[in-house]
Amino acid sequence: MTAETGECSHTKRKLRCNEQVFDWKTTCFLCGMPALVDEKHPKRNPVYPARTLELYDSVMDMCTKRCDSWSDEVQGRLQQCIDFVAGEAVYHQKCKVMFRLGKCKPLVPKFPFRQQRIQRVYPQMC
Repeated sequence: MTAETGECSHTKRKLRCNEQVFDWKTTCFLCGMPALVDEKHPKRNPVYPARTLELYDSVMDMCTKRCDSWSDEVQGRLQQCIDFVAGEAVYHQKCKVMFRLGKCKPLVPKFPFRQQRIQRVYPQMC
């Protein structure tokens, strides 16, 4: 962060044509991983919808405070969304907590075996 401008000095620009379309309804907007709920154990990694614009504002504020690569990813996603709430964005509770506490982005999704298998087999069926 520079003292004069208050902006991140390591920010790299990305072209929109290089990125895939983000699915707000099925992907956590914080970690970018599928927001699946385990039917047998729904409380293990709960997924919540973004219901207020205050969440958008608070996440954008955290992005400017964190000033790291994860915050750059999240900020880039949020800037592409015209209406955060109407887009039915979802997030993992664990990701929200980790993001607010300034911790690292989760690396590996922890999905039940059955859902992992479905994700591997489904593209082969189509």
